[in-house]
Parts: sequence; structure tokens; C-alpha cells
Amino acid sequence: MQTDPTLNPRIVIATPAPNPPKVDVDPASTRLQLLEPFKPWDGKDIEGAAVLIKVNSVVNVDTGKEDAVPATARAYKAAGTPWVVVGDENYGEGSSREHAALEPRHLGGVAVIVKSFARIHETNLKKQGMLPLTFADPADYDKIAPTDRIAIKGLTTFAPGKPLTLEGTRTDGSKYSFPVNQTFNANQIAWFKAGSALNAMAAAFAK
Repeated sequence: MQTDPTLNPRIVIATPAPNPPKVDVDPASTRLQLLEPFKPWDGKDIEGAAVLIKVNSVVNVDTGKEDAVPATARAYKAAGTPWVVVGDENYGEGSSREHAALEPRHLGGVAVIVKSFARIHETNLKKQGMLPLTFADPADYDKIAPTDRIAIKGLTTFAPGKPLTLEGTRTDGSKYSFPVNQTFNANQIAWFKAGSALNAMAAAFAK
């Protein structure tokens, strides 16, 4: 332990351990699981994402069957299919805990597109490397069907204040597109590119 004389002398700064302890979890445990760091952004726009949820409709577009949200998300993850959530006003109200954003990211979610967010949940989604986006025109919500495939364009030039573009493909092959807004600052964009805020912090500490 050490103190920094430029700070309050009563504040003690912990010195990183040279050999941090290893946490072992039984692979057969049904209660505990060690999560691997989320993968960083692959440098490409998001393509072919399924709509996991729109209002109360949960349809696995790979099978055409309705199912529970977690089961459908796990099926998409196992198939390597990214997915998005489409929501209405004040999305995430009452979901201020980190786990409410951690779980969808863990299950393969890439974006949440809504009319408006509860502020804390929006920030938590950013911390986990997801894209919280809002409709530039709330009426565009009605263009998306639960069976559409979604692309998010403009990520290669992702910058604060610059809208992205949502492109949808319907089952008949027809397409539509419209702008979606984002509130990322430069630091939060670095979280996204690293895969999560924790990944970005770990990379910074490793330098």
C-alpha cells in the first residue's frame, strides 16, 4: 500500500499484486460461472441481426417458433446470430442494475433500438459494449417487424453526435432504412470498440 502526497494523506492507494489470485469455479456448477471478456468490435457494421423482442412478440426467425426470451436468445447465440431489441418509451425504467445490461450482452445482443431510454440503463448498455439507439423519427418504430433482419450501418465512422443508419430486410426481400441517434462520447465509443468498459480499462492498465 502507498499514499500519494498530492492527495489527501489519509487516502491510501492499493499497489497491484504481482501475482493476482486465481478464482477456480467447478465447471459442473449450476450456480456460478466465470465469464470470458466480451469480444471487441470486429471493425465492421452489424449485419443480419434478428429482432429478439418487439413489444410482446418473441419469434425465433430461424425456426419460425415463438418461445421465451432467454431460450430464444440462447438459440441465436448458439447459431452465431446477433440480435437486437426494439422498444418503446423510457426503455429500461426500473432496470438500473448492471445485470440488466450484462445479461443481454452475454446472450449475444448487439443493440437496443427504442423511442427513449431510462438514463442509467442507457449508460449501462454502453458499458457492456452494446449499442443503445433511439429512433430519429419515432414513427419508424412501426416499420420494423419481428421477422425482419437488421443491419446497423455507419460503425466504421462512429463518432460522437453522428447518427447511424438502421437497414431492415423483410421476409419478402424488400428493404427500408432510416437514421437512428446515439449519445456516445469518445470514451464510450472506446468501450464499444474494446467490447466493454472493463475491456477498455484492462487494456489501459496493461500499458
